[in-house]
Order: sequence, then C-alpha cells, then structure tokens
Amino acid sequence: MEINGIEYGWSDIKFNIGGVLESNVKAIEYTTDQDKEEIYGAGKYPIGRGKGRVKTSGKITLGFEAIQRLKQKSPTRNLIDLKPFEIIVSYQPESGGKIINDVLRNVEFKKDSTKWKEGDTSGSEDLDLMIQRVISK
Repeated sequence: MEINGIEYGWSDIKFNIGGVLESNVKAIEYTTDQDKEEIYGAGKYPIGRGKGRVKTSGKITLGFEAIQRLKQKSPTRNLIDLKPFEIIVSYQPESGGKIINDVLRNVEFKKDSTKWKEGDTSGSEDLDLMIQRVISK
C-alpha cells in the first residue's frame, strides 16, 4: 500500500487489541460492504441508485500465546464470550510519514477453536470476526 509516496509493509503495522499492544498477529483482513442497487423508472437506463445496509466483517490470525492472553479476559475462558472490544490497526512507517489508524469497533469473535498437528513448532488460529464498523483516522 502506498500513501503519500511512502510504501507501507507488514513490518510497519502495529496492533492494539482490547487496549493491549499485541505482536503475535499473523494476518488480518477486514471488509466493509454496502447493499446498492440501480433504481429504474421510465426508459432502459437507471435513474438513480438506492443504498441499503452496511456490513463489516473480518478475520484475524493469532498465535497461540495471543489467544491465551485474550482467553484470560473471558469469564468462561472462551473467545466467543469476550465482551465487545476494539482492534486498532496502526500503520507506522519507520522511515517517517503519517500514521494511519483503522479502528475496528465493537469486535467479537464468532468462534473459538484450537488445532495442532505433528511437526508444528508454533500454533495459530484463523478467527472470524464480527465488526460493527471500521473508522479510518
């Protein structure tokens, strides 16, 4: 991603999950979609557009230790029982430049799972997220 002539890379990204700086994030993805449709009247071409609901969703891949830290905050030690929290994704280039923050609001996990296999030297999980809204600052 290039912003103002500066290339941002994975090493420039910092994560704050529920108020705690977290370095054991392997991947993140978040998307905002809005229902949109063409509105037709007389003739064959649209006369306008209608806009509907906005839906935001995402996925995060966390290392085993990060998952265990989050489970400590859950009353049942299950990720799906955590109270809604924020994830702040900060793009902070070492070479200087503007810091970009994406704030993922009212985030909840949709599942809690664990998997290991022979030969694993570390563990991580892909976890689906419910996100109320993303605000870029």
